[in-house]
Amino acid sequence: MKLAKKRRINKDELRLNMLSELSKKNFSVVPLMFFLKQYEERELKPEHMVEIICKAVCEEFEVELEELKTPSRLRKHALPRQIIMKKFVDIGMTTLDAARFFNRDHATVIHACKTIADQCDTDQMLNLRVKRAEGNITKFLAENGFIKQAEELNKN
Repeated sequence: MKLAKKRRINKDELRLNMLSELSKKNFSVVPLMFFLKQYEERELKPEHMVEIICKAVCEEFEVELEELKTPSRLRKHALPRQIIMKKFVDIGMTTLDAARFFNRDHATVIHACKTIADQCDTDQMLNLRVKRAEGNITKFLAENGFIKQAEELNKN
């Protein structure tokens, strides 16, 4: 996880990204806001965020992270890769850092962000899977001790 250690995300950047996420209707904001709260309280490191996002999306789409790092253009690999790229950008990672994680260029990440946002607007099944992946993020945060009680998130 050498890449994630290069850049620390400050609280203001993360808060700004969370607020921009609030303005979008196609992603559930509750896990992200709780994520922000935990980041502020416990200094959740970028490498933890990267690992948890990858694990959560890979579990939802039943793929291995190593498969997503290959140059494969198969939909079963490209779609989860694009979702992970979008989530990386949503938490404040630069498009260049997100691209390097997958051995791509930053334009690929920009395209992925636009594509996933558009597809979630039109494809309700994909939107549901993205929300389930966000639920997985919450679950993995709880398992790693970054959320005191997973039930708190469900109350909000």
